Amino acid sequence: ATTEGQFVPYYQPKFSLETGAITGFEALVRWQHPTRGLLKPVHFINAVIAHKLSFELFSQMAIQIAKQLSVWQQQGFNQHICINADAAEFSHPDFYEMVSNLLTQYDIPAQQLHIEVTESSLIQRHDNVKEQLNLLRELGVRLALDDFGTGYASLSYLQEYPFDFIKIDKSFISNIQTDATQHAIVKAILDLAVALDMQVVAEGIETEQQRDVLLAMG
Repeated sequence: ATTEGQFVPYYQPKFSLETGAITGFEALVRWQHPTRGLLKPVHFINAVIAHKLSFELFSQMAIQIAKQLSVWQQQGFNQHICINADAAEFSHPDFYEMVSNLLTQYDIPAQQLHIEVTESSLIQRHDNVKEQLNLLRELGVRLALDDFGTGYASLSYLQEYPFDFIKIDKSFISNIQTDATQHAIVKAILDLAVALDMQVVAEGIETEQQRDVLLAMG
């Protein structure tokens, strides 16, 4: 699949709750399999990790995203695209140079590329992850902590790494209109984000009621 270029990005929109405008997209990797059709990551991501192809997959996705951003820019669209990465990918010696070169090659403003780091991958604490994240931030790339609150050391990560966004996992959104505990957790995350000058993305909003509760919370 990596050799034949069969991994492709599908784009999930991100909305401003206040205006309803699409502010950006999250790129979700899919495998366009020649016989089995379109496969989600659950069918292949463990094999990608086992065969140490994570950086290769990230690179292929990043190239396609850079091309897409360039096309949109020429059409007058300035939305950003988020791409997921884990600490193992950040630890690759060519990671920063590859991202930097893509921005230059396709003439993309760095702030239009957002990189999401899964909280669980930071547990490994690769030595140079912080250094790589700081370099990316200096370049102008925006950084998001994905699946916030579902791992083991969320608060220490906020202190240790230079994130611009916190992404609230959908498990905290599912029953927010009726579950007082979920409501309290999300409110606490929002208060924390305001105090740390970070922005917040809520995942998995699927009903008007969920949206209205979150909009009222800010």
